[in-house]
Amino acid sequence: MNTIGAFKVFESIVVLTNGGPGDASRSLVMYIYEQGFKSFNMGYASAISLLLLTITVIVTAIQFALSKRWAFYE
Repeated sequence: MNTIGAFKVFESIVVLTNGGPGDASRSLVMYIYEQGFKSFNMGYASAISLLLLTITVIVTAIQFALSKRWAFYE
């Protein structure tokens, strides 16, 4: 759950550092927001969003497959 949550970090970065010095703390979600709503590159932002969705589905599938080894239910 924490791995997927790390992909969604947006609010705290915008509020605290707005990307940080030299974009050191910019996340993928913040980059999508900047491309879509600040630069008005909606097509590029949606393509990155689909990439983020694909990464999240792959990570979820891997964690789900490995969780069967970690937990034993009766």
